[in-house]
This record gives sequence, structure tokens and C-alpha cells, in this order.
Amino acid sequence: MNMEGLFELCMMVMLKAVGLTVLGELAARLCKDAGESALAYAVELGARAAVLGAAMPLLSKLFEFLGDIMSL
Repeated sequence: MNMEGLFELCMMVMLKAVGLTVLGELAARLCKDAGESALAYAVELGARAAVLGAAMPLLSKLFEFLGDIMSL
């Protein structure tokens, strides 16, 4: 993979992460305002897991890149 493709992938993952974080934070605040702190915690945890899931393609490309470097 060339550097341009890696940069585009990084930007795509970053935009997804920001969107998921904003939506998760909004939902958690709504839950806290409604008095459901346990649900707010679960929403925050789910948003973090979604960000990690969105970053998986980037992590796999990073490990692939490191494997290519180590094979040299």
C-alpha cells in the first residue's frame, strides 16, 4: 500500500471516530439528563467499542506494513 492510500485510510478512520464519539457523547448526556446513569455508561462503552471497530482496518494495514518491513 502506498502512502497516499494510507493517508486516505487514516483520514477516513479519523472522521468516523469523531462522528461516533460525538454521537455517543450526545446519547450519553441525554441518558444522564434522564437520570439513567447506568445506561449512559453503557452507551459510552458502546461508542468506544464502535470507534475501536472502525479503527480495525487501519490496524490491520499497520500490522501488514510492519510485517513487510520485518521481512526485508
